[in-house]
Parts: sequence; C-alpha cells; structure tokens
Amino acid sequence: MVWIVTGGIDKGKTARVLVLWDDLKDLGYDGIVSLKVFVGDELMGYTLKRLSDGTERMLAVKEESKVFRLQSGNLFFDPDAFEWADEVIDEICRDPRCEGIIIDEIGPLELRGMGLYDAFTEALLCGKDVIAVVRKSSLEDVLENFEIEEFVLMDVEEEQ
Repeated sequence: MVWIVTGGIDKGKTARVLVLWDDLKDLGYDGIVSLKVFVGDELMGYTLKRLSDGTERMLAVKEESKVFRLQSGNLFFDPDAFEWADEVIDEICRDPRCEGIIIDEIGPLELRGMGLYDAFTEALLCGKDVIAVVRKSSLEDVLENFEIEEFVLMDVEEEQ
C-alpha cells in the first residue's frame, strides 16, 4: 500500500511523518526524511536523515558550489546525497525484516527524473508499504507520473 502525506509548504508534513515513524519503527519501517538546517532563524538548507540509525547527508543549500550544483527553486542540491539515498532505499528494499519505507519528499526534481526519483521508483516496485511525503502542489503529477492508482491520502492541513 502507498500512503501519501501531503500538505502545503511548511504545513508539517515531515513532522507528521516523524510521528508515524515513531509508531511504526518497531514494525520494521525505515526510510529517509529531509530536515531543515537553520543558523539562528535563517534557513540554510536541508539534510537527508536515515531514520533507523540517524546517519545524515547534507542535501541542499542556498548557494551554488562545486558540490551543490543541482538547482531547483532557490536551493542547490548535492547529487551525491541522492546517490546515498538510493543506496539506503536499496538496502531497505532488500531487508526481509523491513515492512515499509518512508521517503520525504517527492516533488519537482523527481517529476523531472532527478533527486529521489530512482529511490522512490525502487520503493514502489519492491513490494513493501511506502509512506511518501508529497507537496500538495505536486500531488496530481506525482500520482500520474509514478502511476500510483491505489493510495491512502493523509492531508496534514485537514488534520489541524
């Protein structure tokens, strides 16, 4: 089954997924979440964090560099972080003890075949439950492009 956590920007999608994971981790769920990085009150970027062991990779920053060269909106992403995420999801898919996979977030990059596209595709195909975070503005395109016909929708804005 595919579970989609949706909502607008800064509406609590990742926070909702972290609550879900806390309830599901003993059932063998694992995955990756995107967490904001602040310096004071200023958003500096995002990290990708594996839920089961807490390992992290810097994912995106606000300024282009030799490492962070893939741009989407006002952020620059590190392609190596996405490769790491692919490896994590592949490992989770092959783990017979794992019942489900959490992926945060599927959006514009993935709709262009980049970012977490490969990881999300593999998660959908490996036969485990998938909980995916999808921004409301990308929801219809994600459902269509990834051919997701059966799913449960959790709208964080309706839960508030």
